[in-house]
Parts: sequence; structure tokens; C-alpha cells
Amino acid sequence: MTGVTGNSYYGCVQGQDAVGLTSAWVSSAAAILVDTVAPVVSSVTSTKADGAYPVGTVIDINVLFSKTVIVTSPGQIGLLLETGSTDRTATYVSGSNSNTLLFRYTVQAGDNSSDLQYQSTSALTVGTGSIKDSANSVADLTLPATGLATSLGGSKAIVVDTIDPIAPVISAPINASYQTAAVSAVSGSSEANAVIELRSGSTVIGSTTAVGTSWSITLASPLSDGSYSLRNSSRLRDFGSEYGD
Repeated sequence: MTGVTGNSYYGCVQGQDAVGLTSAWVSSAAAILVDTVAPVVSSVTSTKADGAYPVGTVIDINVLFSKTVIVTSPGQIGLLLETGSTDRTATYVSGSNSNTLLFRYTVQAGDNSSDLQYQSTSALTVGTGSIKDSANSVADLTLPATGLATSLGGSKAIVVDTIDPIAPVISAPINASYQTAAVSAVSGSSEANAVIELRSGSTVIGSTTAVGTSWSITLASPLSDGSYSLRNSSRLRDFGSEYGD
């Protein structure tokens, strides 16, 4: 065998008869490819934009291999995600005969994650199926460690949120109090980093984002003489869920 390019070879043969006469060397018609290196997972990412998503959102996840892979029995292949009390499996969609396999996950009620990630480095499973290369070498399915930039959580910032937030509280002005001057600011507490809408009746009179668990809204038009009901006119919205009272 005469090597030509690392993993490619040409085989050459020569004939010899009973009296020792030999023919010319004849090479193989095409190169013989020798591939002993199995595919490995190089990274996991998503085409979904960074952000927060509620129930029903479809999130596509790409698993990239070091070389082209071939999938058999695709219905058996899945990627287990860390989604709170119940972990969900992203199902295989497509990608056989390429180096990128596409998995799809739909957010369900009760799913929550501050930074969507697969469950562990062994979260990619094939069941009775397989992921191999063209030389029939079985792929190493070990995923990048969850702390690495090449992991799903390391490459993306996808938040899954299906839990309604805690209602915000107005602490100033105090409920049922009398003010001797126009009220120009309202403040209170809420879930961390929530978006607050303050309403008088059905009219939004101010909004802000909580700093930590505290918020304060300076009113564009101070509340002058009159009676106002603000306790039930604040509105909190977080990620994919919202609460209004």
C-alpha cells in the first residue's frame, strides 16, 4: 500500500507466473479511505434568540459533531434537558448525513430554567438507534461539560419561565392614608427584576423595572386633590408569565 494523503491509500498489485515472470504494477482504480477516528460532539447551541420564553414556545437545539454523521432509528434519539422538577427530552428532527443534528423542544407547563441547559454530559441518547460516520465508527455521544462555552447554556442565554410571578406590593403612599401634598412618586416591592405597571383604574400612569426587589415610579403627572385606588392597579409582568391585580 502506498500512502497518498494521510487517510487515503492506493493499492498496487503485480502478477507473477510459475517461472517467475512478473507483470507490471497495477494500481487500484480509486483511493482507499481508511478512517479510524470516531465522530465526537464539538458543541451544542440553539438558533433561538437569547431571552425568556413561556409555555408553547418551540426551541430548536443544534448538536454539532466533528464530522458528518449518519442517524439510524431516529425515533429513538433524544436530548434530555434540565427544565426544573420534570426534565424534558428534545426530540431528533433532522441532520443525518451532515455534521449538525437538529433537536426540538416545546416548553410545557411547569418547565422552568434560568439558563436552558442539557441535563448532563450523557444527556444525548440513541436507544436502539445509532449515530455513526460513513466508516461505521460509532460516535462518542459525550457532550461538552455544562460549564463550558461550547455547551448549550454556555453558548446561549435562554430562560424558560412558566410560573406566574408574585403580585407586587405598593408600600408608599400607605394604603388608606391622607396626603397633604400632591403624590409624585409611588414605590413598593416585587419579584426580583420584574417589570411594574402602575394603573389608576384602567389607565397606566407609570412603569419601571424593579432594582432587585424594590421599585419606584415617578409620576409624569402627580396625583393632586382627589381619591385614588392604586392597590389593585399595579401590574407585574415577568418573562413569559404575568400577573395583574
